[in-house]
Amino acid sequence: MVIICAWSTFSSGASTKLSLAKSKRKQAEYDAKLLANRLALLQQEEVKAWRKIEQTREKAAQILEHREEIVKKQQDKYMLLHEKEQHVRVATKKHKLAAKVSNVKSTFIPISVISKKYQEVESVKTERRRLKQEKEQQAMDDVKRAKEMRQRVRQQEDEVGRGLK
Repeated sequence: MVIICAWSTFSSGASTKLSLAKSKRKQAEYDAKLLANRLALLQQEEVKAWRKIEQTREKAAQILEHREEIVKKQQDKYMLLHEKEQHVRVATKKHKLAAKVSNVKSTFIPISVISKKYQEVESVKTERRRLKQEKEQQAMDDVKRAKEMRQRVRQQEDEVGRGLK
């Protein structure tokens, strides 16, 4: 009887260990399943995060492109306004010139007369410059001749002075 009792104690201890092992295995499987689910969720969140990052990059690129378009439009607008101003200036100058020409024509002064007088003035100026240069050259020549003459006189005086001694 003792053996039977011991056997029943042994079998009840073994079944407890077996049930405990089964329970631990089920808990481990459950934990592994939870961990796998958590890992799958994290992977899904990572995919979503990368999608969001890519969308943000695309949006940033669109914003930059839009800003560049705005800057280009502003530059084009500025250039157009600048060209218009330039055209207005040219037109104004042409108009003023036409008014002056009209005024000259209306006072019956031919342009050829004005041109001729301008040429005459330039000719007189050129002649004055030429005469001034000639005068300066002549003065320089006179000074040079006077120096040479003084030198000759000194030499003659020296020769006369030596001859007397």
